[in-house]
Amino acid sequence: MSENKKYVLGIDVGTTCTKSILFDNTGKIISSSMMPYNTYNDIPLQMEQDADDWYKTLKSTVCDCLKSCDNPENVVAMCVSTQGGTVVPVDSSFNPLRRAIVWSDDRCEKERDEFIAEFGEPYLYEVSGWFICMGMPVLEAMWIKKNEPEIFSKTRYFLTVPTYVSYKLTGKIKVDVSNAGIDQFFDVRNL
Repeated sequence: MSENKKYVLGIDVGTTCTKSILFDNTGKIISSSMMPYNTYNDIPLQMEQDADDWYKTLKSTVCDCLKSCDNPENVVAMCVSTQGGTVVPVDSSFNPLRRAIVWSDDRCEKERDEFIAEFGEPYLYEVSGWFICMGMPVLEAMWIKKNEPEIFSKTRYFLTVPTYVSYKLTGKIKVDVSNAGIDQFFDVRNL
């Protein structure tokens, strides 16, 4: 292969697995890799994941893809897509304090009803662009505060999959406006 060949790496940290794919500059698929991770359903209605599994599978699938690349330094761009709505509380050193609560979790019915009673149903949509439903970050944080106060008191940040992966890749918490909206802690109209 030519030394001038450029590559683009696509990564999806999804609900059940991480998938990575390497393209060359003509759009040809050079390699791909997929690795699943566990979703824990120990209690009915509750779905949880180990946040460190997201990054471990990302590293593994990217390394698998780069084995087919003649020169990894010629990867000129990387795009990461992730599941949304899943939240993990982390301490000031960015260590997860418990397993992440997955977006498909349905434990937050009481928190949803309390939120609606206090703020009204349209409030969250007007601020974040996302409707209030049980498996979303605002309610998950409320559930942790109420049911796991010792975890809540140690929590420095509530990170979602895009913010956690961004931190692991760059050492910084960064998120685009669209993902900040689904995080539900961000006013999308007023930034």
